[in-house]
Amino acid sequence: MLTSRDVYILRLKKAALATAALAFILFALAPARWFSFYGGAIVLLAAVALFSFPLLDRLKAIGRQRAMALLFIVPGAVIGLVQIGFWLAFFTVGPTYPVPGVLREMFWINAGSAVPYAATALAMLWFWLFWSLSRIDA
Repeated sequence: MLTSRDVYILRLKKAALATAALAFILFALAPARWFSFYGGAIVLLAAVALFSFPLLDRLKAIGRQRAMALLFIVPGAVIGLVQIGFWLAFFTVGPTYPVPGVLREMFWINAGSAVPYAATALAMLWFWLFWSLSRIDA
């Protein structure tokens, strides 16, 4: 009989496989430019949806607060939605309103060097969250 830990790890594997399949399909079928604008964000939003259910169920099974899942859900969803929203706004207003493009350049000039560090820190936080829950026997 499977423990809740075994079920959790199995569901994480299935979520990872589904996310990788989606990323591969989008990358293969979408034009490269479209994928660079929207593809990563769509894969991230799908990953948030797919990984949230095992995470929430595992937190409930071991008696921890399910609010810990917000460490994964909120940043992932915000990053994906901001990416999609920015490019929708950028292409909707086009060259008649250059503010989105100017804001993007200002961001990359002023804070762009911190993005790899922030992404690494967020990935480490997420890894810790999922890993620590897989270490508890229940």
